[in-house]
Amino acid sequence: MQASFSVDAFFLCLFLGTLGARYRDVSPMIASILPILFFMTPMIWKPDLIYLGRQYMLLNPFFPLIEIMRAPLMGEIPRLSIWVFAIGYSVIIWLAGFFVLTKVRARPVSLRAAFRISEERGALTGQVEHPLQRNKPFLESLL
Repeated sequence: MQASFSVDAFFLCLFLGTLGARYRDVSPMIASILPILFFMTPMIWKPDLIYLGRQYMLLNPFFPLIEIMRAPLMGEIPRLSIWVFAIGYSVIIWLAGFFVLTKVRARPVSLRAAFRISEERGALTGQVEHPLQRNKPFLESLL
């Protein structure tokens, strides 16, 4: 099972890393969604505490993977539906990783966009503008 986690983590990093390299808004979205998924996934609380809406817990992609690891530690056997959803989410993650990588790898990321090279200085000298240089007059006024 540990191998499945490793392979899933690799393809998830491949998927999100490729999207993050192409689109700058992905990183803040991940930073916003990850804490929500952490508290929705029963890692610090038991899934038995949920009575109504327990069937919706399977829609959380991390729940089946955590439950497969937790159940044997608690002396239980994971249900078949947990295994089906875990394998299904793994296949979706693998396909998404392959799909995004094959679509995006042919298009290189613009260095001008990646490093935010200024038009007037960067095009002629190749210098990369440091974020603090934009605020240099403001920073000098503070001193």
